[in-house]
Amino acid sequence: TDTTARIPGANLSVSRGENGGTGGPTAGYFAGGTPARTDMEKVNFATDTPSAIPSHLPNGRQYAGAVSAFDNGTENIVKPTATPSPNFQAGPNAGYISGGAPSTAPRLSSTDKLDFASDTTTTIPSANSPSFPSGVSYRGQAHSSTKSYFAGGNSPGGRKSIIEKLTYSTEATERIPGANLTNTCDKVSGISSPSAGYFGG
Repeated sequence: TDTTARIPGANLSVSRGENGGTGGPTAGYFAGGTPARTDMEKVNFATDTPSAIPSHLPNGRQYAGAVSAFDNGTENIVKPTATPSPNFQAGPNAGYISGGAPSTAPRLSSTDKLDFASDTTTTIPSANSPSFPSGVSYRGQAHSSTKSYFAGGNSPGGRKSIIEKLTYSTEATERIPGANLTNTCDKVSGISSPSAGYFGG
C-alpha cells in the first residue's frame, strides 16, 4: 500500500544510532550502535514484538554494515541454472556484520556471523576485509542470494570507492577490482533487487 504505521509495541529497548540492521526469515535484527554497543535485538515480523538476543558481539561496533540473503524480502532459494529439477540450494540462515568502529580504538576489519536459528554470533576470520586490514566503517551493503557486497566506506586515508564481496558458501571476502564506485564516498546506502545492487549517497 506504500503506507507506514507507527508500532509502539515494537520499540527497541534502547535508542540505537549508527547501528547495523538486517533481516532473517522471521525477524529483523539490530546490531551494535553508538557508543560502540555489543548487544543486539530482534523484532518478530509476525507479532511486531522486540526481544534481546542473549549472544553479544565480541567487539563493540558502531558504523558497521549488516546484510543477509533474506534482506529486502529475497526468497531464500538459489534456483538451478542447468536442467530443471526440484532440487534447490538454500541460502545461509544467517546475517553478517562487517567493519565498524569501537568507541576507543581504530576501525575494525573483522566480520561476525549471526545465526538466525540460534541467535548466536561467531567471528569469521575468512570473511575479514582483505582491502582494509586496518579497518573500515560507513560502508553500504547489498546482496544476492549467494553473496553480500560492501561498497565505499571510510578507512585510514579517507573515503574509498572499493567494492568487496562475501561469498556465503565459502565465507570468504574478496575485492572486485572492476567494480569500484565512480566516486569515493562513505555513509553509503545500499539496496538490492533480485538481479542487481545499488549504492547511493
